[in-house]
Amino acid sequence: TPILRLLMQAGAVCSVRDMKALPPEEAEALTREGVAIHCGETYLEGIDEEYLFLSPAVRSDLPKLAEAKERGTVLTNEMEEFFRLCPCPIIAVTGSDGKTTTTTLISEFLKAAGYNVFVGGNIGKPLLPDVEGMEPEDFAVLELSSFQLMSMQQSPAVAVITNLSPNHLDWHTGMEEYVEAKCNLFRHQDESGIVVLNRDNPESWALADTAPGKVRRFSRQNGSTEGAALLDGVLCLNGKPYFFHGLLDQGYWPDGLLTPPSDEAYVHDIQTMKDCGYNMLRKHIKIEPLRWYYHCDRLGMLVWQDMVSGGQPY
Repeated sequence: TPILRLLMQAGAVCSVRDMKALPPEEAEALTREGVAIHCGETYLEGIDEEYLFLSPAVRSDLPKLAEAKERGTVLTNEMEEFFRLCPCPIIAVTGSDGKTTTTTLISEFLKAAGYNVFVGGNIGKPLLPDVEGMEPEDFAVLELSSFQLMSMQQSPAVAVITNLSPNHLDWHTGMEEYVEAKCNLFRHQDESGIVVLNRDNPESWALADTAPGKVRRFSRQNGSTEGAALLDGVLCLNGKPYFFHGLLDQGYWPDGLLTPPSDEAYVHDIQTMKDCGYNMLRKHIKIEPLRWYYHCDRLGMLVWQDMVSGGQPY
């Protein structure tokens, strides 16, 4: 696995413990590299490692693991170590439904705004090997399951819980443990942290009073003075209607051409409109080069495109 390779490259003496047998070729290759392999029903016998990186599907309260912890073995996992080492802000999403969609949307919004984004957790690839290439101005966007959150002792800068309903109760001891695991997503935030909750889902909204930081909400049914909501059919942000106020931008430049003199001119034009208080530009007939739409996304300018629509891609 990527984590095993990362540890081996760092000079750690590694072992693999798994209930299932490894493919013969993989087991032979790892043995040649000095990795001790413990597979089968006795895979948790004789634990003497300093650290155990647990797979999300392995409960840390298994008797053999509890005994190893008492003897001084540190139980951890890839996500806990990533939270400890990650140099950039983390936005993490959990919930019973909609995690992947929400995680993907957040990451795409940030990418469109010009940020370097790392996506991982329950989707994508392990991010721990990428930590050295991350910068403080980047973003890490994670999808986290209740399995991954069970033992988490750290929380992201922004936590999103899409909804809560009975799920994975064949692995958890009950609904209470399942919800408690989800709460770890925001439980360790300080007062600067933000948790986003679903106002229309009673199970998740009930957690609002336990949040140590700021609570933001989204709703299609319940009025709210914070967050995004539909009020009497009107999209509102923080309790106020979100109006589109902008200009009709025909796309002509002072020299009479239909293209800008430079990329910087695009940026200056869009930013000037924002500085004037507008949040939307309307394009009539003309379609701009994709670079213009990129800058609008990056700078937070909405676009109304008044172009012919024949019901098919152009």
